[in-house]
Amino acid sequence: MAIFDRVLQQSAPSYVRYAQETLRTAQGDLALQFGEARLEETAYPVYTNTFGPASYLGWSRISHAQRMLAGQRGERALDFGAGLGTMLPFLSQHYRLVDAVDLDPEPTKVMVERMNLANVAVRSDLPTQPESFEVITALDVLEHVDDLAGIYERFVEVTARNGIWVLSGPTENWLYKLSRKVARTTGEGHVRTIYDVFDAVPATMRQLQTVRLPFGCPVPLFLVGLFQRQG
Repeated sequence: MAIFDRVLQQSAPSYVRYAQETLRTAQGDLALQFGEARLEETAYPVYTNTFGPASYLGWSRISHAQRMLAGQRGERALDFGAGLGTMLPFLSQHYRLVDAVDLDPEPTKVMVERMNLANVAVRSDLPTQPESFEVITALDVLEHVDDLAGIYERFVEVTARNGIWVLSGPTENWLYKLSRKVARTTGEGHVRTIYDVFDAVPATMRQLQTVRLPFGCPVPLFLVGLFQRQG
């Protein structure tokens, strides 16, 4: 399965490779400190999986999200469901201040410290300052959220005019359910599909782009979507 590793390394931005290398060196310490059951919520089994296709699928969502935002620079960014901080090296280099939000912030704090991201603030609650974020990323997290409408309402409140959202998640189709066994994840806690996540996006956010993974597959396992606030 080395071909998947080569494809990912050739296509991944350097920020992804930095997060990968940092996670490799931190893997043992994270498992000892938090335990694998707790780390399951951070997608730890996916990001540490050494099986080529599973590793590619996990990291390719991060890579494509960063490609969507490659031309963006600004003042503040929000990473919702930051987990192991896989998006944070990129965001910290493109935005002056970054808020990393996770219900369990301790693993995120460890990774932020390991990656020396001085402009990243880790927190467990959503910020409330109106129109303060030029970009919000929520990768593979909104399928877990019970009150999606409430989260979207708060996202809209803090999104700057013409601000960007990048959202991703699983399709939950038959091929995805089969692939979960390879990726060593249960899918426990998923209450909706990425199609439901996209359909619920408020009308104030216009969808600009959708990427189907892997490789534009007609039966995709994951979707990554780019949205922009109108007005």
